[in-house]
Amino acid sequence: MSGNKTILKDICVILLAILITNTLSAKNSIMLENWLKAGPLEIKEPVFSDETDLRGNVWDLADMLEFDYLDIQNIEPDPNSKINWFNNQPVNWKITTANPDGIIQLSSNSSNRSEVTYLINYLQSERWIKGDLSIKSKLPVKVWVDDQEVIKKDSLDTRSSAKAEAKTSVKLEKGIHKVVIKLCKPGNYREDVQFTASLEMDDKYQVSINTFVEPFEYMDIEHLLYVPKVEKVAISAEGNLFAVQKKHIKNSGNTESWIEIRNYADGSLMQTYRGGMNLKNFKWAPQGDKFAYTTKEDEKSSIWQYNIESGKTTRIVEDIEKLDSYQWTKDGENLIYSVKFKHPEEKTGVRRVKSLEDRQPANRYDHYLYRVNIKKGYKQRLTAGKLSTKLDALSPDGEKLIFSRHHIDYDKRPFSYNTHYVLNLKDLTIDSLFTTRWMNTIQWSPEGDKLLITGGPSMFNRAGVNLPKGEVPNEYDTQAYIYDLSSSKVKPISLSFAPSINKGQWIENDKIIFLALDRSQVNLFEYNVSKNTYVGIESNIESIEDLDFAQQNNNNGIYYGTSANSPIKINKLKFGWRGANELLLDPMQKYYKNVELSRIKRWTFNNKDGIEIEGRVYYPPEFDRTKKYPCIVYYYGGTSPVSRSFDGRYPKNYWAANGYIVYVMQPSGATGFGQEFSAKHVNEWGSIVPEEIIRGVQKFIDGHPFVDKNKLGCIGASYGGFTTEELITRTDMFSAAVSHAGISSIPGYWGEGYWGYEYGAVANATKYPWRDTDFFIDNSAYFDAEKIETPLLLTHGTDDHNVPPGQSIQLYTALKILGKEVELIECTDQRHWIMEPKQREKWTKSIVAWFDKWLKAQPEWWNDLY
Repeated sequence: MSGNKTILKDICVILLAILITNTLSAKNSIMLENWLKAGPLEIKEPVFSDETDLRGNVWDLADMLEFDYLDIQNIEPDPNSKINWFNNQPVNWKITTANPDGIIQLSSNSSNRSEVTYLINYLQSERWIKGDLSIKSKLPVKVWVDDQEVIKKDSLDTRSSAKAEAKTSVKLEKGIHKVVIKLCKPGNYREDVQFTASLEMDDKYQVSINTFVEPFEYMDIEHLLYVPKVEKVAISAEGNLFAVQKKHIKNSGNTESWIEIRNYADGSLMQTYRGGMNLKNFKWAPQGDKFAYTTKEDEKSSIWQYNIESGKTTRIVEDIEKLDSYQWTKDGENLIYSVKFKHPEEKTGVRRVKSLEDRQPANRYDHYLYRVNIKKGYKQRLTAGKLSTKLDALSPDGEKLIFSRHHIDYDKRPFSYNTHYVLNLKDLTIDSLFTTRWMNTIQWSPEGDKLLITGGPSMFNRAGVNLPKGEVPNEYDTQAYIYDLSSSKVKPISLSFAPSINKGQWIENDKIIFLALDRSQVNLFEYNVSKNTYVGIESNIESIEDLDFAQQNNNNGIYYGTSANSPIKINKLKFGWRGANELLLDPMQKYYKNVELSRIKRWTFNNKDGIEIEGRVYYPPEFDRTKKYPCIVYYYGGTSPVSRSFDGRYPKNYWAANGYIVYVMQPSGATGFGQEFSAKHVNEWGSIVPEEIIRGVQKFIDGHPFVDKNKLGCIGASYGGFTTEELITRTDMFSAAVSHAGISSIPGYWGEGYWGYEYGAVANATKYPWRDTDFFIDNSAYFDAEKIETPLLLTHGTDDHNVPPGQSIQLYTALKILGKEVELIECTDQRHWIMEPKQREKWTKSIVAWFDKWLKAQPEWWNDLY
């Protein structure tokens, strides 16, 4: 394997490991000669094993083979590492090598014990291949490739070992593949225990296969989809505990969710709620070591409280139909919860659509607020009427809340507004607060005299706009405001703050912690209210997903997130202490300990106006700058940048592991770079971004001689899919393109997509199809289909209501009629994101297989998938 010594040094593999590179012979067959072996391990037959069971069977070799004594999916031993066998018998994993005839000798014929032997080998393929894996042994044998069982021979063979063959067809994608063999020897077997293993492939695969025995991996589909993921982290009221909510989608298709309670001091595990304990909507109480959660039975929900100290579980409220959400009041005495009421169904099957929003199924529900007193158990309905109500904020004394009602208004962008009210929980009297458009969140200050509000720049009569006169702001560039409840005055506090606000947490009256999109990162900032200043907080995480603070101890906080080449980590945020950003938990370390990830480098260029366009480069793990590599260019091109998160639906590390240079670009119009930069997205729709991408890619090629300019691919999704389609009407520099859920016809998307007109309220500003026809038509790839020469893969969920699947279908139809290279993949019952595990797996592989076909001249993987 090229560069093996460097790789082994990098990953600190034990020096005794043996690595052999096997180049294919003329027959395209290689012997797998080196294995990591545990055993022979003695197996005690179960008691009464000589009796027949209720099915008339006696325990035999087949049972011995079927029962897995080790956890196959999780064994990745190093040479000379140990396992504890029965009776605490230590067993070493040792390297064993074949003799000149390719035979692995495991033991002599002297033993009269029943034994099992496990062997592990790793295969590295530099491309997708299909071949036959052959195991020759008289003994019962079981074989797994990438944790999937591929061979099972469950009886002794009386023929010679050379003829006692078990064979199966295997498909190996580019990367590292673990092969595990289990051999079973009965006590009465008197011959030598031995086997041979080989891999045969078709002549068309001109490829070298590397074999080695050290646990070593590149990022693959297993890491991307099938390892447990952290979904939420929350800290207790006193700051002494924190909860981690996890979800594990298994490659079998089953899903498991659970909650871990851990010690804030050192991250140690204290309690796990798992194994059928289906705790949903976990929330810490604002006082004490207690938390609430919900359960559901027969479409009715209950809210429960659990006291960690006493171990007591109390049902707070039961049998709620259509429970939507709930929150604790700040004093911990009540829960405020929201219930959905469904409108009467149309029995004739003919339904009048009452508004643009009414096309959405969720619009046929009204939401109302309720209160339940936790100690006394009484419930009270708080809101009613013809309009839904939404809980916005709870006062720090627990006596008031702010709620809003939603109104449709087609006279002014964004075609709706909200009226906000303060509700006194003692007597249910209300006071009008204000009316807003572009609102995101509201939060009370600790002293209850002010509000922290986030939303678009145009809120409060354009109070948050910081642009030259006449420019239209990007309303997704979220700003922060402080509203004084006594004077009703609004103070915009982020006018000169370039990052876009994701979340604010008011932890002291003079201190707010913001989570903000800062260029391509999501960072932490401390805002001093009286000084009106921002200070960045070092986090050691590039893309923070969320943060939380202890309600009774605001010095203790917690946040979690990922970095471009580092999976999720959980950190402390502890003010007034030297370890302000100490690593608290690394939940993915066990799954990535042997994975060599991409090297990532920042790379920028200046557009035609001299503005710096940020980007980054992912290098293949085995990168050699003397070689030429195909390149995938990824972008969004819409209102937000591609954050430096780790995996996601468009996994740059996975693409790089498949042998591609990956260039990620952040074109003009993205939030996080300041209002002037984000405002360029308004009325853009192809006027700026495609030319920036063309210019940037050309400069990227000029500055990176190891990129093959004749093997370029481009990919984007949603607005990025629109960008892809529009881009390839203007250049033929790309040899392959992928558009997921792309917008091929802007007027069609504007009118048909559930949120088309709402997104248009930002991206189109005041332009409409009936009076700005050229704008809508000239920037739509559907009307320029004849200009497309790049092979294009279109993918779409059949139930996508955001960008309707017709957007891909119509472009597919046009390109087919024109005789162009185009493919369309539809994911059944999937929406804007492909989430069903097996569909997502095949969809993810299809994208790489498409690029392999056109950028590597390797169509076999694509042809095998379809």
